[in-house]
Amino acid sequence: MTDPREVLAVASYPLRDGDKGGECAPKAALATLPPDGAFVWLTEYRPARGDVWADLPRTRFPPRPESFELRRGKLEKGLCQPGPGYETTFRAADRPFQLLVAFGRGVTDERVAQVEATLNSLRFYSLPAPPRDPYAGWPLASDNSGDSLRPPPSWPGAPLDYRPGKTSRPRLLFWASNLPLWGLPDKLVARMDEPVLEDNQFPTGALANEFPSDGVVLFVLEEPNGGPPDEFPPIGRDWPARGDFEAAEIATEAAPQLKWLRAGGSFSGYRFSVWIGRAPRASDRDLGLAFKSAASLAVSGCWRDRYDDCPDR
Repeated sequence: MTDPREVLAVASYPLRDGDKGGECAPKAALATLPPDGAFVWLTEYRPARGDVWADLPRTRFPPRPESFELRRGKLEKGLCQPGPGYETTFRAADRPFQLLVAFGRGVTDERVAQVEATLNSLRFYSLPAPPRDPYAGWPLASDNSGDSLRPPPSWPGAPLDYRPGKTSRPRLLFWASNLPLWGLPDKLVARMDEPVLEDNQFPTGALANEFPSDGVVLFVLEEPNGGPPDEFPPIGRDWPARGDFEAAEIATEAAPQLKWLRAGGSFSGYRFSVWIGRAPRASDRDLGLAFKSAASLAVSGCWRDRYDDCPDR
């Protein structure tokens, strides 16, 4: 995970490589929790860039208690595993943390005391502020799988409400444009039903009906599995950069005047492509905003085929 990021994992039993990741809690680590075992997982809400507290209410993270006190009467059940546990949020050194403690069903008082001592031994230090967020003030759009995109401010756009296991690929994940397009919302909306992908590629209806001569459009698609692997190289956190785009020799019948750029990549076994279409009179500024928006794309390896298909990767 990147935010919250994992800071500490401590267990009374061996942890395998990769045990720490997972949705809600470290699934693999908790699956091997022995009856007398204990597991401590500490995460920190710290974005890679921008103000740490920009989107976090401080009231959600009270000051760290002078000492952690674990008492059997205060332990809860159902915290991502069947045994007793403890969960809280707090701040220390002006940093926001979330703490999860999980015990096996047969945990002893001695083991609980060991964990309590471990928690009270923690020390926290101030960190320098993350780098400035180049997308400060840009809206955030996210879809059913946890993919996200930052459309430029004031641009119309939307994430698409596709249904894992029911909406076939290729499927449109996001769109954004510098000007309103026919048949699509004239502002950024939180979610919209998926339009049909004509020509197995684009919502061509939106490109027809006098597409603006100074228009720029951005589409993000999830492509079918298979196909030439060199068209979908493995992607990293900085994908797609401007250098990842190549001219695409295609012509959409609805808007033959558009010039297209395409970047393709694969992540966690899934394939994606980002398309930027530019009309003849489109400004370099708007084209630059489209590139910057594309670079904000983050894709998930979860919930693409069904809502419980998120293995620990």
